[in-house]
Amino acid sequence: MLIGSDGELRKRIRPSESTAHGIDWFPDSSRFVLVGHDGTLRIISRDGEASEPFFDDDQPMFAVSVSPDGSRLAATGARRLLGLWAVKDENIQQKETIPLKSQALGLEWSPDSSRIAATGSTIAMAQPGSSTTIRSGSVGATLLSADWLPQQEGVRDAAEIVAVSDRGHAVTFDGTVTSESFRPSLGRLPVVRVSPDGRTLAIGTQFKSIEFYDSASFEPVGTIVFQTPDTTLTFSGSGEILSESDAPPIPAATEAAQIQSTDEALRWLVEAPTGEQTLLTRSEFYERLRSAARDITPPSETEPSTHKSITEPFVPEHAGQLSDVTIHEASGLVRSRRHSGVFWTISDSGNPARLYAIDASGRLIARYEIQEASNNDWETIMADESGTLWIGDVGNLGHRPVRTFYQIAEPDPQADAAAAQRPTTKQISKKGNVSPLIKLTPQKRVTFQPSSASDDFEASFEHQGDRYLICKVQSGSAVLFRLNIPSRGDSSEPTDLSKVSDLPALPWVTGAALSPDKRRLALTTYTEVLMFDLPADGDFPDELTPATRVEFEAAIVESIAFEDDRSLLLLSETGALSRLELP
Repeated sequence: MLIGSDGELRKRIRPSESTAHGIDWFPDSSRFVLVGHDGTLRIISRDGEASEPFFDDDQPMFAVSVSPDGSRLAATGARRLLGLWAVKDENIQQKETIPLKSQALGLEWSPDSSRIAATGSTIAMAQPGSSTTIRSGSVGATLLSADWLPQQEGVRDAAEIVAVSDRGHAVTFDGTVTSESFRPSLGRLPVVRVSPDGRTLAIGTQFKSIEFYDSASFEPVGTIVFQTPDTTLTFSGSGEILSESDAPPIPAATEAAQIQSTDEALRWLVEAPTGEQTLLTRSEFYERLRSAARDITPPSETEPSTHKSITEPFVPEHAGQLSDVTIHEASGLVRSRRHSGVFWTISDSGNPARLYAIDASGRLIARYEIQEASNNDWETIMADESGTLWIGDVGNLGHRPVRTFYQIAEPDPQADAAAAQRPTTKQISKKGNVSPLIKLTPQKRVTFQPSSASDDFEASFEHQGDRYLICKVQSGSAVLFRLNIPSRGDSSEPTDLSKVSDLPALPWVTGAALSPDKRRLALTTYTEVLMFDLPADGDFPDELTPATRVEFEAAIVESIAFEDDRSLLLLSETGALSRLELP
């Protein structure tokens, strides 16, 4: 969408059917460059006219950046290569390709257009003719965004990179050394930007806030709280903030913050709209942010909590990474009920209608193309005892009035992968790589109509032959529903959802999993896992009360699955797998 400075929508532009992953304006604002999941790079005019791709690959492209002087263009994608193009008027010519040690999700040119930073699981600083890449061992996370800190007398001799990660790290990189994080490693940080005067850093967080830091001392200088998590932001030329959070700041909860230095520790001086002031330590302040992210009201003294709480955030063990680069924005995970050590995963909206079999480390076993199906907003997958997989096209993208589950007979991925590697059945990509893709057709479709077109479902599970969904909310209580299944065949009419219970003070539910012994139900949000004990008689309770809550520090978690009765796998949208040992 092209949006004017007055906030009005000027034009909707759809240059291709593929999902767009990266976009950047040329300095004169007459045109912009776009990269997509289909591997193309193309120029789009302000009028919305799209050129033919000047680059075309069979692997997704993730990021693109135009140099401030407009003379160069850089792009990168799944192949772990950084492409550099020379730009002169309408002529765009590729000059060189620089290998990277890992995939880069973000690109940012230096202010003088001489170097470019590429961020992912590593930071790379590159310039025409050479590259310098280090592995961010002190970070141990995926770097999602970066910007350049300008040279500053008495502070830094040359421009440095500042980057933020999916695990809450905020670090600097001078081309040789990566600093320790200058903020507590908490939550997901999707974006960082440096103000035009170079004096202030703004960091968007998953905790419904933008944090501000002094760029010389890296001390916090303020915060703005929003109604929803921030995803991206930018400074205007005059230093104003433009944020793409989908709601304005909360007038009643926005806090004006100052810094007061004491002999003991740096503290936040928080002033509420009522004028009341509270002096908080940094850890207390971040605990307040963590509570805001959960939107959980502490129980009163007369109503003590009934569940065990592990108050210190737990860092899950790294289990692996999805090995197939075509699995973009993983959105569902379930343990196979038929094949030991096999897990099934899917991708979110805008990606192909495909099903992937992986092991607990993320290694690809087999991948399947689901025929006669479309991925409008695939958000969840569940498996039942009859050997059936249920792929849920049940997200709220487009506010569709009807949602769909695709019912598929669970295949044998080991046998299918072996058969697909035979010369008679293997498929060859245009680059000459062997890429088996096995076709499956759904046995059945089950549709249902939510009570509101805005209802969002990202978690589902099967228990004793019944299928359950959880409606995700941004604040307040999630709702547990039972899906009423038609007795046979595709139903021309949507089936019903039966409300089971509210899940009090539990927003942002993104995944659900049932333990192999069927005695525990796990639900995950962006910051914690809640465990519910189920009765031994097998009947599902009318009300659920959490028995244990485990807070964790990990990339934003989209789905979970039990490995065994005491171990959970957490899958992030970036494809990172973590293991959480349960109490």
